[in-house]
Amino acid sequence: MIVQLQNWIHNLEEGGGAKVLKSVLGVLAFVFVMLLYNVREFQNLGTQEAMEQAQLARNIAQGKGYVTDVVRPLDLFVLQQQAKGEKITVTLPQPDLMNAPAYPWLLAQWMKVGTWNYEISKDGEFNRFQPDQQIAYLNQIIFFLLLLVLFRLAKRLFDEPVAWFTVIVLGGTDLFWRFSQAGLPNLLAAFFVVVAMWLLTKAEQGAREDKWGIGKVLPLVLLGGAVLGLAGLTRYSLILLAVPALVYVFNAFEERRGVLGLALLIGFAGVLAPWLQRNMEVCGKPFGTASYAVYAASAFFPADELERALKPEDVSVASDLGKYGVEAHWEKLTDNVEKVIVTDLPRLGGTWLSAFFLASLLLPFTRPGLLKLRLWIILSLVALIITQALGRTQASSVSPELNGENLLMVLVPLVVMFGAGMFNVLADQLKPVFDPGRGVITGGFVFIFSLPLLLNLLTARPSAWVYPPFHPPVIQQASAWLKPEEWTVSDMPAAVAWYGQRTSLLIPRDYTTEFTVIHQAKPVNALYLTSISLDRKLLTEMSGEQAEPWSEFGLNSVIKGELPDGFPLKHAYADWFPYQLFLSDKQRW
Repeated sequence: MIVQLQNWIHNLEEGGGAKVLKSVLGVLAFVFVMLLYNVREFQNLGTQEAMEQAQLARNIAQGKGYVTDVVRPLDLFVLQQQAKGEKITVTLPQPDLMNAPAYPWLLAQWMKVGTWNYEISKDGEFNRFQPDQQIAYLNQIIFFLLLLVLFRLAKRLFDEPVAWFTVIVLGGTDLFWRFSQAGLPNLLAAFFVVVAMWLLTKAEQGAREDKWGIGKVLPLVLLGGAVLGLAGLTRYSLILLAVPALVYVFNAFEERRGVLGLALLIGFAGVLAPWLQRNMEVCGKPFGTASYAVYAASAFFPADELERALKPEDVSVASDLGKYGVEAHWEKLTDNVEKVIVTDLPRLGGTWLSAFFLASLLLPFTRPGLLKLRLWIILSLVALIITQALGRTQASSVSPELNGENLLMVLVPLVVMFGAGMFNVLADQLKPVFDPGRGVITGGFVFIFSLPLLLNLLTARPSAWVYPPFHPPVIQQASAWLKPEEWTVSDMPAAVAWYGQRTSLLIPRDYTTEFTVIHQAKPVNALYLTSISLDRKLLTEMSGEQAEPWSEFGLNSVIKGELPDGFPLKHAYADWFPYQLFLSDKQRW
């Protein structure tokens, strides 16, 4: 009996039981942090990008297809070009032209599970929007799966202590928890990237160490390419990661490189091709209106002017978008690359362990698999820095960290893994001269790396909603005044679509010519302006020659009580002045 007890204790401390115990404790720790974070730090969706993808997912879940309730003037322009029509036409519901499909599709499947209550009770104080909480749960499950795959990868390339250190540090990174509640596709994209590289490194290690034949290696490379294609369908910009992946394949395998490279591309293209074909059929562009991101927030189209342009070619001396030339792109690239390198790169992923990755570039790892993966990370960083700079839009200015254009984030798990490897090497060097030993060193650094998360959890709770400008009960109240087939024009159309469940048009560039063209195509029933347009600099942005038209419109309406002659929406709801402006075609309240 005593011998059996001793064997059981030994197994619990050093054998398979220890691994089970560590795994259980790891899962419990993640669940504890998740519950605590959701109680202390939860906020409703704070970006229109997240709301747009959420309403798109709801339409898919309800069987309406890949259609959207968020309409941009640019969408109408592209559809007119595809139809070769002389006039703008508005047909609702409209096929979505902006968003990659992987995240909305997955979110739609999640919406089919459990209870989703989209109606906000008018009794009692509003605390949180239940569907926003449900979306956070999905992203936190993705985060957990990401840590699980990352652990397997780190254990394969380094060892178990490095793997545990990697997932503990990443699991204690505040930025990733914030993304888990932001409703954005970044965590899913990061998960696909880690899975793809886990498959490719497994194939590389098997071929090099276990002498696997082409029959074992090729399926893993093919599947790796397919998963990388899923990353591209999560965010179109990530399609460029196929180039470093192809370099990785040619660098990692000594035999059949051409065949394996072809297998990678077949898996990659096989996933992407059907969706790109759909976009070509719908609007004539493989990436929809996302194709124009390189023109957005540039010298020709400042801020969000491109998305709001009903006829983009009228903005510049150029006759169409294809003739803006290299100069404008180069100016945007150089300006934004500087921002990425100076601001985004040093705080990569919101963890100080990223600095250890930079130091690891000087470390000559002896394992070939590490050197090859590190080269892939470096090439991918370069590719994504350029892509993030060229594809930067107004969304990055509105929310500098929590936005779908934060492409560098998808590489952070692998960067943290290499940083953990470098930390492991340094800890071994300190061990002979530091009495408390490795455990104290590791625990101390885990505490330091997790400080941003710990401080957030210990400080005062933030407001559950992101106001201004998003206040779900008010948005839902205003939207309820309209019938389901009616629509609004707003400076926050995604919020109206998600919380109010009504189709909404992004305000066009002006309230005269372009608004009139759209109104003639399909009468607009209401105008809903918020602090996005109304809270601007009085002298430079709301009045004068350089004034933003809708801000000037709001100023005249709220302060002077004047509407432009002939403007069709004349009935105002006064209770929200001057913070919000709601005009309607008739008395609705």
